[in-house]
Amino acid sequence: MSRQLYRETGRGAKGSQRRWFAGGWQIASSQGLCQLIGPWGHQTVTRIAHIGLGTRGLHWLEIVGKTPGVESVALVEPRLEGCDERDGVPVFASASAALAEIAADAAIVAAPIAEHVALTRACVAAGLAVLVEKPLAPTLGEALALSELGGRVIAGQSQRFCRVERGLRELVGGGIVGRVEVVRCAVRRTRRAADLADLDYAQLLEDAVHHFDSLRSILGSDAASVRACCFNPTGSDYRHGAATQALIEMRNGVHVQYSGSLVANGYSYTWWIEGDAGVLWSDRKRILFRPRGSRWFRPARFGPVPPADASPYPQEGTGSLLAALVGGEAETALADNLQTLAMVEASRIADRESREVDVGALLDRRGAGQ
Repeated sequence: MSRQLYRETGRGAKGSQRRWFAGGWQIASSQGLCQLIGPWGHQTVTRIAHIGLGTRGLHWLEIVGKTPGVESVALVEPRLEGCDERDGVPVFASASAALAEIAADAAIVAAPIAEHVALTRACVAAGLAVLVEKPLAPTLGEALALSELGGRVIAGQSQRFCRVERGLRELVGGGIVGRVEVVRCAVRRTRRAADLADLDYAQLLEDAVHHFDSLRSILGSDAASVRACCFNPTGSDYRHGAATQALIEMRNGVHVQYSGSLVANGYSYTWWIEGDAGVLWSDRKRILFRPRGSRWFRPARFGPVPPADASPYPQEGTGSLLAALVGGEAETALADNLQTLAMVEASRIADRESREVDVGALLDRRGAGQ
């Protein structure tokens, strides 16, 4: 069902639009969700194979089950070997077995990080659109190799579509703080190592990849350079890199201070965005604004979130990703996500070599355009 989009036909009801595909297929999108419609006018269902049923994989299974226009047709999980089905959906011990037997239009890859690249390759080769949980690939080099395959590959970077991140992007883009000069992002939480225990740079791959992507979205700019230090705080059950401190300069001149930890004493997630006309502050529950010269913060007003992205965690921000998977606008497509992965790669190099790393040069040296 993967067909190349060739023209837009215009808008229908408020908040909706249709796009035509070769062969008469179209996408009708409304409120952040997309559905495929056949040339005879009937809604069709996008058939999804779920690859990996860990915590996030089970989240996606629940999300798809609640979403009109999409259907789970296969579950891939080695730990369920010997089980024929779950809730009426066939179960397979391997992706190769599932792809050989079932007819699917798309796949959601939520397997361990080390398996993302091989599974994505297999799905692209089978002609499926693929949504890959973050990080899309363990390294920038592997992601760049995937980009040469073609196909529709989307990074599961849902956080940029969440309420606060959307609001900050709208407010910054609208000029409420004037010219942004300094950003501070601090994210501290407690997460047991479990499946990430033996991973190098655990915090970068588990959390910072989300925050870096949100930073790019909010500021509308890619990173120019990174300095970083990754370490294991006292009491960490991670082998390596449970905490990250980074100084990032964006291409638009904004200076960013980033601090993240997976083994903090409690939970805290704050943004401080300062410009020449004021400051935005958020604890991810609310956004406050203080005009320059004022002593007081006040609630900042911003637009509503599309219903498909507005549900509480774990569904928050996923509507836009599912819409992209079935053919809608893919804001986190692989080509764009390379910039986020380049920030992660730059942080690792900066930590290992104790130097500032040019992010653009990492992409240039590997033949990627900016």
